[in-house]
Amino acid sequence: MKRSGALVIAVVLSTWLPTAPPASATPRHEQQRAARVRVAGDPEITTKRLPRAFVERPYSVALTTADGRRGTWSIDAGRLPRGLRLRGATIGGRAGLQESRQVTLRFTDRRGRSDTTRLAIKAVRGPVDRATRWVSLTVGWTTSCGVRTDGSGWCWGDNTYAAVGDGTTADRTVPIQLPGTWASLATDGATTCGLATDGTGWCWGLNVFGSVGDGTTSDALSPVALQGEWTSLAGGAAPCGIRTDETGWCWGYNAGGLVGDGTTDDRLTPYQLPGTWRSIVQGYTDTCGIQTDGSAWCWGGNAHGTVGDGTTTDRLSPVQLPGHWTSLSLGTDTVCGVRQDGSGWCWGANALGEVGDGTTVDRTEPVQLPGSWRSIVTTFGSTCGVRTDGTGWCWGRNDSGQVGDATTTDRAEPVQLPGGWSSLEVTGASVCGVRADDTGWCWGRNDSGQLGDGTTRRRTAPVQLPGRWARLAPGASVSGGIRLFGSGWVWGGNGHGEVGDG
Repeated sequence: MKRSGALVIAVVLSTWLPTAPPASATPRHEQQRAARVRVAGDPEITTKRLPRAFVERPYSVALTTADGRRGTWSIDAGRLPRGLRLRGATIGGRAGLQESRQVTLRFTDRRGRSDTTRLAIKAVRGPVDRATRWVSLTVGWTTSCGVRTDGSGWCWGDNTYAAVGDGTTADRTVPIQLPGTWASLATDGATTCGLATDGTGWCWGLNVFGSVGDGTTSDALSPVALQGEWTSLAGGAAPCGIRTDETGWCWGYNAGGLVGDGTTDDRLTPYQLPGTWRSIVQGYTDTCGIQTDGSAWCWGGNAHGTVGDGTTTDRLSPVQLPGHWTSLSLGTDTVCGVRQDGSGWCWGANALGEVGDGTTVDRTEPVQLPGSWRSIVTTFGSTCGVRTDGTGWCWGRNDSGQVGDATTTDRAEPVQLPGGWSSLEVTGASVCGVRADDTGWCWGRNDSGQLGDGTTRRRTAPVQLPGRWARLAPGASVSGGIRLFGSGWVWGGNGHGEVGDG
C-alpha cells in the first residue's frame, strides 16, 4: 500500500504453528514490525522522543525533519497532555495535570508528501519553586516549614496534630505565615518548635508526651512560648534545645531515658541537663550532645549499644564518650560522629553494615572509620559522609539503592561516590547531596517522587537535579532544598499539601 508518497511494505506473523519453523524463519517469540521503504524525496521526522513536561512549568519542544524542509505539522491520533498545544512546529504550553499520553504526529511538506511518528509524553510533578528567598527549609514526614530572608516563618502540609501552627487542624496546601520573625523552625510532622529572632523559643502541635513543654498534654494549635532565651531548638516528640547561657534542656517523650533526667517518665516541661552545651541531637531511641569543652555524651535506649559505653543497658542520664568531638549524628539505633582530629567513628546497630567496619555485628563502643572526615550522617540503616578531601562515601542499607553504587546489595564498608562533595544528607531510604560544583543530586527510594527526577522509580546511582544548590534535605516522602541564590523548592509526596503548591 502507498500512503502520501511513502511506500510501506508490511509483513506480519500473527500466529505460529506447533511445527518447527525452518532455520531461516523469524523466532516464534519475536513479532515482526512493519518495514518502511522510503522513496527519494520523502520527508523524514527526526524527533524520536518527547521529554517529560513538569506540571505548571513552561514547556517548549521544536519538532524536526531530516532536511529541515518547510511544511505543516498536525496530530493524526491521540492527544497531548492538557495544557500543551501543537503550534506550527512546536509543542508548548504548561501541563495542567499529571498524566501520560500518546500522540501520532504527521508532517506534510509543500508537495503533499508526509511522514508520521507515534510518540509518548508524560506530564509529571517536578520541584516547585516557593517563589521567594529562603534561609532554611525543613521537611517532616508530611509537613514542611521554612524561614524566609525577611525573617518570616511559614509552615504547610499535614496539620492533623496542628504542626502548622495556624490555630486549626486543617491541612494547608500553601504556606501559612506564623506570627513574628524567626531564626529557625524544625518539625517532625507532629510537633514543631522554632526559635524567634528575639531569642524566645516556641513549640506547638502534638502534645500527648508533653512535647510542647507547657506543662500539659493538650495539643497546642498555635505557638506556645517556652521559658528563657534560646540559641537552638529541635522539634519532635522529645525536643531539646540550648539557651543563651549554654545550658542544655530536654523534655517530652522519655521512653528509654531520652530526656536524660534519670527517669523514664515523660517530662511536660524542659529539664536542665548538667554542664554547658554546644549541640544536642535526638535519635529515635537515644540522645547525644557535645558540651562546650568538646566532650561528647549519649543517653537513652541502648539495646544495640547506641550509648557507646560498651554495654546494652539503657542509660537514663548522660554517659561520656572518649575523645573530643565536633559533630554527632543519630540514626534509628546507630550513632556516627567526627572528632576534632578529623577521625570518623560509628557504633550501635549494625545489622545492615551501617557502622561501616566490614561486619554486621552490633558495636557497643565507637569504631573508627578509615580516612579523615568532614561530616557523617546516619539514619534507618544507611550512612553517608564527606571526607576532608571532598570525596563522598555511603554504606549500610542498600535495598533502595541508597549507597549509590548502582546495586541494591547492602555494603558493610564505605563505598566511594563519583565526584567531589560539599554535603550529603540521608533521610529514610533517600539520599541527596550537593557536589563541590554546586550541582544537586539525589538517589535511593523514590516511590513518592522525593528524588525530584520526574519519576517514581528508585535510583541506585545519583541523579542530577536542575539548577545550582546551596543545600538539600531529603525526606521520607517529600524533599526540599535551597538553591544558591535563595529560592526554595519542595517536591515529592503531596497527599496533605506538603509541597505547598496549592
